[in-house]
Amino acid sequence: MNEVVDKSIKLFDFKFSEPYSCDTHFVITIGDRTYESDLSDWTNDFNSIRLSIEHKILTPYMKRDIELYFEDSPTIIKSYCRNWKTRGTKVTIIPNEYVQVPNLEGWCDFRQFICSLYLGLLSISMQDTDWFDAGTENGTWECFRLATYNKLQSCLIEDFIKGISVSDFENRPRQRFITSVKEMIADYEQLKQELSL
Repeated sequence: MNEVVDKSIKLFDFKFSEPYSCDTHFVITIGDRTYESDLSDWTNDFNSIRLSIEHKILTPYMKRDIELYFEDSPTIIKSYCRNWKTRGTKVTIIPNEYVQVPNLEGWCDFRQFICSLYLGLLSISMQDTDWFDAGTENGTWECFRLATYNKLQSCLIEDFIKGISVSDFENRPRQRFITSVKEMIADYEQLKQELSL
């Protein structure tokens, strides 16, 4: 991603650093400060996470937190837009009860924040691991990966990142349905190219 020119605006980064466990480790960075925690497979509703991000881009001035659960305690990601024309948003990370650190916050570019969070979350499905418990979503690892990707994937979020005007009243597709791991990996690689800011 391109370097941010405004010194008050910090780069936001979300990535999974250890995807080989049922409690997958992630790192959030705002500028030069970091927050680390884990994401549990059994307490996260990926449809709800996608809807929270969509709500945030459709109504950036309204409150809608994004919650990423470890066990039964969420890391809460808040954002508040100060000026829509400059696209600045104050991002605040409120730690879950298992992480004893102060809140992490900083001013970020709104589109860059959404892009990094979205691509980072989708990347969990790119790992060929045993992240999910067996026995649900038809019981195979491929089914788990596809189900997670399909729940998180959003044409609405992608259009916003690309700079296409989005409205809750437009008749545009909201999601694609990916039917194989091979198609999913190709879709993700294409998205990384199309959504790079």
